[in-house]
Amino acid sequence: MPSLRPGLRPWWGPALLCALAAVLAAGLASARPPAPLRWSDPRTWGGRLPQPGQAVTIPRGQRVLLDVSPPLLGALTIQGELLVQDQAGTAPLTLQAGRIDVAGRWQAGQRTQPLRRPLRVVLGLPGRPASGAAGLLTVLPGGTLELWGAQPSRWTQLSRTAPAGSRTLHLLAGVNWGPGTVLALAPSGFDPGEAEQVTVAARSRDGRTLTLRAPLRYRHYGEVTRGVDERAEVGALSRAITVTSPAAARRARQGGSLMVLRGGTLRASGVAFTGLGRAGHKGMYPVHFHRAGLQAHSFVADSSFSEPFNRCLTLHGTQGARVEGNVTFGASGHCFFLEDGTETGNQLLGNLAVQTRATPPGEAILDTDVLAAAFWITNPDNVLRGNVAAGAEHSGFWYSLPPQPQGDGVTPEEARTIRPRRTALGEFRDNVAHSTGHTGLFVDNLKNPPGVLEAPNYSPPRPADFQGLTAYKNRRRGAWLRGTGLRLSRVRLADNAIGVTFAAADAELRGGVVVGESDNRTGPPKPQEPHFPLRGFEFYDGPVAVQDVLFTGFVSTPQRPAGALGALQFSPFFFHPASRAARLRFVNAQPVYLAPRPLPAPEDAGADGYRSAAFLDVDGSVTGHPGSSVLLDTPFLRRPACVGQPAWGAVTCPGSPVSLFAVDLDPQPRAMGPLTVRREDGAGILLRGNPREGPNRSFQTNLWPGPTYALRPAHWPRHLRLAAHHFTGPHPLTLTLAAAPRPARMTLSPGSAAQWRGDHLQLQLRPAQGATSATVDLWF
Repeated sequence: MPSLRPGLRPWWGPALLCALAAVLAAGLASARPPAPLRWSDPRTWGGRLPQPGQAVTIPRGQRVLLDVSPPLLGALTIQGELLVQDQAGTAPLTLQAGRIDVAGRWQAGQRTQPLRRPLRVVLGLPGRPASGAAGLLTVLPGGTLELWGAQPSRWTQLSRTAPAGSRTLHLLAGVNWGPGTVLALAPSGFDPGEAEQVTVAARSRDGRTLTLRAPLRYRHYGEVTRGVDERAEVGALSRAITVTSPAAARRARQGGSLMVLRGGTLRASGVAFTGLGRAGHKGMYPVHFHRAGLQAHSFVADSSFSEPFNRCLTLHGTQGARVEGNVTFGASGHCFFLEDGTETGNQLLGNLAVQTRATPPGEAILDTDVLAAAFWITNPDNVLRGNVAAGAEHSGFWYSLPPQPQGDGVTPEEARTIRPRRTALGEFRDNVAHSTGHTGLFVDNLKNPPGVLEAPNYSPPRPADFQGLTAYKNRRRGAWLRGTGLRLSRVRLADNAIGVTFAAADAELRGGVVVGESDNRTGPPKPQEPHFPLRGFEFYDGPVAVQDVLFTGFVSTPQRPAGALGALQFSPFFFHPASRAARLRFVNAQPVYLAPRPLPAPEDAGADGYRSAAFLDVDGSVTGHPGSSVLLDTPFLRRPACVGQPAWGAVTCPGSPVSLFAVDLDPQPRAMGPLTVRREDGAGILLRGNPREGPNRSFQTNLWPGPTYALRPAHWPRHLRLAAHHFTGPHPLTLTLAAAPRPARMTLSPGSAAQWRGDHLQLQLRPAQGATSATVDLWF
């Protein structure tokens, strides 16, 4: 820049600087949005206010302030802006329309100044249920809906037990819930129906004691018992902004719906969504992100869902949305619903779902809606942290992972590239599930989609660690996980019929406390089966492991037995003998209980797996003898070195047994079984095989190597494979095929041998060096 000589003024003088400032000020003024026009001013509408039944459009570029309650509108289209603000001394507002489309912006309140003035939005026309597009509030591409209502305090827990008949709730944290606030109060026992809606009559000065208008119908627990927090949750359902349906639509269970499309944005905070959703209609949910794509700027937070007729909130083909701090009550069908397996990167944080009911007959969207989970997850790559599922009819958290996305809107690219069952777990941390009709955390599909034959296993590319689960008062299990590479860590489980079962391989329960029966006594988990034995961890499939866990409160009574460790009762499927227990502690707890099952029964195919159940006590923390196995006490599994444990229904034996599989590989099999396996001292087992349509083709059992065993099927197949697995010692497994025809051909794995002894073929199955399995194939 050139220098200026002293005494000379620059050519841009003060006058020019003033002119530049004026231009800049004018530019800033033009950047400000124009002052909003008032809905109550006829000039806003060209001289005539909107009339009842009219279809009204706010054109692009126009800003309208909703300062009065309009008449019932046939439709409202927002291309410009509709604003709702607090105004001193004004009455509550109501906006009712047959349908509302948001292509521009609708903003009620602001993040920094949430709306305190009550706003009631009614979706649909009076006197008729919602149908077609009627009753829809749709956020269109490019549209933004922002609803900022004054936030009540977030949900909390009781600090003291509230008995039935009481009108007082003592809370863990102070709240701002004033008189008239409707609350959702979670159940404390096994019955989801013990959840209640209650209304506040008065609040103490510190906000930690509430007086209710009516007495409680049920007892609600308020204690931490034996290290497990079973204090009932309570949250507010009332909000300053309410989105609902007309009375006739609610009576017909055909309410309105808020739908967000791709390119639309929803920011909802402090909103009560009540009486919404169309029962039995796919896609018509209270809040529905419909194939909405990336929604990193959208959220539904600190809001409530009550009396929903079809789910609560659905994320369909949506990524990156945040769902936080919401309270639900009385959902019909799965409540928080991730629809088809393409939903990833969403955050479900600190939500409280109270009483999720099965759909009534004829209203189910999915077959599983008649079971109903509070959280239904179809892709594991999402974050679930700090949520509570209280009182779902089936499961609190249900990971139902398809092999590939399932749904009408799935694109070919999504179908080709997304594999939910092989996707890493995003995050599951510090969630709570209690008072469900079945299981707290359920990772399983129950069944595959039509045409899919693979097992419905969740097998992620790296171990999936479900951390910090608290699960109590679940009628069946605290957790059931199917797959490979799964882990439950830092658990707090209590008062479940069964704590944890893995239908899995390479899965483990690591760290935490498991309580059989706590001080929160509410009766047996399965009243129809009062003698059902309580168990903390069930061995099944495998190998699975349990380690670094404290078991307490597993005490047998004359009415029902109990054991910290057990096995999936009477299952026909395989039990891996290398499943293990290590570094366990037992306080006021029987370590093991295995119900007697000496003989097969036709109704469960003989329970082949259960009758050979075994697990390894790695460090002696269960039996007092490191390297010992615990097995069901039957003559076939017992050997001289074993020690009987009558109270356990088990024997403990040094070492680990071998697994024998007999498989019919004939392309057109006939009924090979039952298969008798008899030890040389006369002890035997009758195997019925795994249940399946047609002839059973596979039979398995665990047994000790060393003695000779005779095998006799009902019919010899044309191609028989015998395989022995999990050898740990030097002894071979010696088998004699009783009255078998001479095979036309035979193949043996290295290390094994075969020879004829009279009219019997004798096999010695021994693994090759460095191997743990041996196989022989016979063609008759």
